[in-house]
Amino acid sequence: MELARPELVLVHPGQLGRMVALRIAERLQAAVKQRGVATLALSGGPQTPWVYRDLRELALPWEKIEFWFTDERCVPERHPASNWYAAADLLFSDIRIRAEGAFRIEAERPDHEEVAREYEERLPERFDVALLELGLDGHLAGLFPNSPALRERERRVVAVETAAKPHHRITVTPPVLESSGELLVLATGRDRAPALRAALAGELGDALPARCALRGTWFVDAGSRAA
Repeated sequence: MELARPELVLVHPGQLGRMVALRIAERLQAAVKQRGVATLALSGGPQTPWVYRDLRELALPWEKIEFWFTDERCVPERHPASNWYAAADLLFSDIRIRAEGAFRIEAERPDHEEVAREYEERLPERFDVALLELGLDGHLAGLFPNSPALRERERRVVAVETAAKPHHRITVTPPVLESSGELLVLATGRDRAPALRAALAGELGDALPARCALRGTWFVDAGSRAA
């Protein structure tokens, strides 16, 4: 079966945060207009703060927006590696944005399986938008190449162990990403060129996490598109 091809949006230096923030805002506003509430899933990575900074500058119906997470590293809440920490610092610290509307994965707790089950019970039926970042090895959220979690079809949130540090993480599974309204993937920078090529070429097949987001919109630049 032929692989889906993502929509590639070429961005120039300094434009990524603004372009992605506006795309998120458009989708969230449409969801609020339709249902009265919108759900946005956040992830980690060095490029996401650029989006957070521009997103918080927009005039959105923040009281009607829920923030969720696609994954979390099993570290303390205020650890520099925590996905929550970056979002809390750059988004949830804004008085317009409801802290009670942000749902954290309590991954610092020792029983990771229990944490995954509890977050799965709270998870909304679907995300209106999921913001992802392509890892250097092709991972998305807490889904890494060849991970057994890529074959998970029943559970929506699972605990995983990875070769990358921190080794223990909590992540949503492919069905959650596949059911999301819009998938936005940050994939800029020359160091991501190999992972981007592998994703677009379908290398590793089902063992490549990027397959979960091939129907989404991928933001690339001259560096990540380099041969």
